[in-house]
Amino acid sequence: MPITFEQVDYRELSGKQKEAYNFQKVSAVLANFGIVTIRLSNDWNGADFIAQLHDGKTFLRVQLKSRLTFHKKYHDKDLSSASGMAPAITIRGTCIRMLKC
Repeated sequence: MPITFEQVDYRELSGKQKEAYNFQKVSAVLANFGIVTIRLSNDWNGADFIAQLHDGKTFLRVQLKSRLTFHKKYHDKDLSSASGMAPAITIRGTCIRMLKC
């Protein structure tokens, strides 16, 4: 028996579902750059997930946002930010484009 999949309407998702959705979108883009992501079940010092760069030695703490925002409370926490709904991801001040120009 074949399984049929339908695209989900983002607006109809719960908060937890939106966070999972955004994490998967960001992870897919980062994988193109050899970056592995590890989702944290609980917020850890402001980080929602860990990004491990392809060198195997560099780990980044990343704050996942539903839309790209900058809050003062995260300023001195050595966090990168990512948004599943934005056209780019900022990792340590370096912009990684999600969409081709």
